[in-house]
Amino acid sequence: MALGKTKIGRAQLRSAGARIGRPATVLASLLAFTAVWAVAAAVIADPLILPTPGSVWSRALQLFGPAGESFWPDVQASVFRVMSGWAIGVAGGVLLGVTLGTIHFVNTAIDPLLQAGRSIPPLAYSPLLVVWLGIGESSKVVLIVLTVLPIMAITTAAAISGIDRSYVRAAQTLGASRLLLLRRVLVPAVLPETITAMRVTYGLAWGSLIAAEIIASTQGLGFRILQAGRYLDTTTIFVGIAAIACLAIVGDALLRFLYHIAVPWKGRG
Repeated sequence: MALGKTKIGRAQLRSAGARIGRPATVLASLLAFTAVWAVAAAVIADPLILPTPGSVWSRALQLFGPAGESFWPDVQASVFRVMSGWAIGVAGGVLLGVTLGTIHFVNTAIDPLLQAGRSIPPLAYSPLLVVWLGIGESSKVVLIVLTVLPIMAITTAAAISGIDRSYVRAAQTLGASRLLLLRRVLVPAVLPETITAMRVTYGLAWGSLIAAEIIASTQGLGFRILQAGRYLDTTTIFVGIAAIACLAIVGDALLRFLYHIAVPWKGRG
C-alpha cells in the first residue's frame, strides 16, 4: 500500500515538474535569445543593420500604443487575409484529400498537379492573380489558399490510404453503416495527421503573407514591413516580424490544444 502511494506521489511530482519545466524552458530560451541579440547589436553598433532589443521594444510600444501611428489596422487586415485563406484552403484540401484517398482514378489524375502546385513559391502566383482577380482582397486570399490547399489535400489522402483496413472490415462485420463507419473509424484515423497538417499550413499561410500583400496593398503587416524596408526603417521591420511571429505562435498553440482535445488517445500506450 505504501509502495503504491509512493509511486503515485512520484508520478504526480513528475507531472508537476513537466508543467513547470516547459514554461521555464521557454522563458530561458527567450532570455538567452534576447541576450545574444543584445550582444550582437552592441558588437555591430549600427542600428541600421541590427537595432537593439530596447529600441525595438520602444518602437513596438509606439506602434501598438494608444497615441500616434498604430499597427492595429494592419494586424486586423493581415489576420483577416490569413485566416480566410487558411480556412478555405483547409476545408477545400480536406474535401479533395478525401476524394483522392477513396477514388484511385482521381488520385492518379490529380496528384501530379498537386505535387507541382506544392512546389511553386507563392510569390510566383502574384502577377497571374492580379491579372485574373484584380488588386482587391480576393487575389490576396486566393494566394494563401493556393499555399494551403495542396498540402492539406496530399496529407489527408495519405492518411486515408494508410488506414488499417482490418478496422474497416471489423466495423462492417459488426453492421456499421456508412455514416457510423465514417464517424467512428475513418475520421478518428485521419484526424491526427489532418490537425498536424493544419498546424504546418497555418505557419505557411503567415509565411506567404508578404507575397500576398505585395499585390497593391495599403494595409497589413507584410505591407508595413515592405514600406519600412523602402525607408530603411529596420526597427519597424523587426516589430512587424515579431508581430507575425506572435500571431503564428498563438494560432499554433490553439491548434496544439485542439490536437490534445480531439485525439487524446494519440501517443498513449
